[in-house]
Amino acid sequence: MYDKKIVVLSQLNGLFAKPNKRICGMLKLIFDKNCHGNVYVCNANSPFLGQWLLVLKIQENIIKIPLETFEQTFTLDVEKCDKISVLLAFSGDVNYPVASGSLGRFDNQIVAMLDEIVQAKTVGNVVTFDQQPTQYEQFVASANSFYPDDLKVDVEGLKKLSQKRLDAVKDYSTAFERYYSAKTGDNYYQTVKEELTRLLITFPPFEPLMKTFDNSFFVKIDCKDKYFALGVLTNDGQPQYLCYAIPGERKVQDKDFVFLDNGEQGFWLLYQDADTGQITVKR
Repeated sequence: MYDKKIVVLSQLNGLFAKPNKRICGMLKLIFDKNCHGNVYVCNANSPFLGQWLLVLKIQENIIKIPLETFEQTFTLDVEKCDKISVLLAFSGDVNYPVASGSLGRFDNQIVAMLDEIVQAKTVGNVVTFDQQPTQYEQFVASANSFYPDDLKVDVEGLKKLSQKRLDAVKDYSTAFERYYSAKTGDNYYQTVKEELTRLLITFPPFEPLMKTFDNSFFVKIDCKDKYFALGVLTNDGQPQYLCYAIPGERKVQDKDFVFLDNGEQGFWLLYQDADTGQITVKR
């Protein structure tokens, strides 16, 4: 039966937007005997060498489509589905989530698994994994069983995921300290770029602050029962500030932190100049 679905894409990472623009796009899927798709993306920019990808999750299928242009048509062998998650990504030395959209709730699995998806083989456009299901898939599959007697959870896999996140935090902290110890005066962002990027793609995007700041990308970094957010704010496509956001209430004053009343949750913000690495005030 003929059915048409429209998914609007919204920016996740301002590094890939044209100056003073936000990345946006639209995906149209027409389900007939096959699924016919058309994707259109505007205001995207490629600051690095690499490949643009469209990643979709339709039913349980993860689909990977290399984009040759920002207006492309394709055909998929999938059936109609009311829950669709879409991720626009850039694959280079590091894989970057750039924009996303969904019908129904967005499935963060395709962000968490982006590195695996990029490296995986495909049958047609459908991703296939040679290895066993990921720890994320195993956990979801187990949770969906409503705790039967034979429930099995891949504890070791979950520990590895936790360790990956912990390592990313430690590596960035080491790069942070190394920069200030060296006192070379080199560009801070370029010096810690590798470790910072690993941190930004390891943790989930944090939309509350991305909605507040244009041309920004934030992630939520959990630490036991607490969290903070880390983001990059850009100007004309170039990193201008790193922003550290700690949830809290306006009870005290601090010479370095600035309080942001962000609706239900307030944040104390600390800005770091991306060039010098020095604590600064956002202009």
